[in-house]
Amino acid sequence: MYVHNLTNSLRSRSITPSGITNGVPFVQSQGAVAPGSYVDLVIQYYSPLRILPNPILELAMVPADTTSASFVGALQHINRGLMLPNRTFMVEFMSASNRVYGVQYSSDLTNWKTALPAITGTGNWIQWIDNGQPSTESAPAAVHHRFYRLLELP
Repeated sequence: MYVHNLTNSLRSRSITPSGITNGVPFVQSQGAVAPGSYVDLVIQYYSPLRILPNPILELAMVPADTTSASFVGALQHINRGLMLPNRTFMVEFMSASNRVYGVQYSSDLTNWKTALPAITGTGNWIQWIDNGQPSTESAPAAVHHRFYRLLELP
């Protein structure tokens, strides 16, 4: 789904884009959406002026990506993990300026999936929230177990 009509500051600070095409941010499902089913996508914004955005959403169907993204990096310390009252999960860590991090999640501590997109460090504490699609394949409250780890990518 393309997200149009954002100011430059919102476009550059959007928290959850899966990518950008021709200057337009987009979010996408973590996997294929079966016929007759649906997926809820959450789009988050950071507005430094505290002005409510007025996005225009454009749905675009794309073929399912059959490749699996695999990230390799150095494991990093997670300062705090916390289930929030709204049943989302927060991962808090100290970042280094301009370093790129990947949050991975697993239900069995063996098979790891990478949340998208990667996070660019600011040199400050970062609080990453898992609220399901499009960052992870489901909401943390929808699964019996979910474990997290943090990688600093090369």
